[in-house]
Amino acid sequence: MPISMGIICEKCGIVYLITTRASNQHISCLPRTAGPGMFSLKCSCGATRSFHKNDLKPYSVSTDVLARGFAKGGEYSVQQDPARIPFSRNWR
Repeated sequence: MPISMGIICEKCGIVYLITTRASNQHISCLPRTAGPGMFSLKCSCGATRSFHKNDLKPYSVSTDVLARGFAKGGEYSVQQDPARIPFSRNWR
């Protein structure tokens, strides 16, 4: 199963994945005045939250879920060893 970095919506539990295969319309970069590395998540459930890129966690998902760009409850598991996850330095 592929592993991808992602952020979870604390209201509904959907995980939005950072992937080059799917453009994620729910995550946007905040202006630098908010601080470097700050992003906004606007979930389909209506919840909104700001987060820093260091708040991303590694999630194990199926190939289909990775291509979709988000995972619902039961479609992901949190990985405990983030040192083994390749993280793209090009991600803002």
